[in-house]
Amino acid sequence: MALAGRWLAAHYNRPGFDVFDYDVYALCGDGCMMEGISSEAASLAGHWKLSNLCWIYDSNKITIEGHTELAFTEDVATRFLAYGWNVRRVSDANDLEMLSSAFQGFQATDDKPT
Repeated sequence: MALAGRWLAAHYNRPGFDVFDYDVYALCGDGCMMEGISSEAASLAGHWKLSNLCWIYDSNKITIEGHTELAFTEDVATRFLAYGWNVRRVSDANDLEMLSSAFQGFQATDDKPT
């Protein structure tokens, strides 16, 4: 969806008339990060510098199978840094100031996904 938005903007937006100018937000968890397709999509988004894309990752250390320690111990933030993403850490999802700062950081970034 983020790539489609960029393509549509490139083809149909005109000076002073931005029809396609939106951000894409995705919610994902530990199980999502364990899937190969998420790695491939994230790598491509970083390569294409899709700054209109924001993934919100909830690392609660649990999957359908049980605790993530059974099969998943990597540092996801470091992986995304390697993909060329703007990684923002929010240690407490109930801290609205931290969340606001993270989303403002996303909106201020114009050269990579967050």
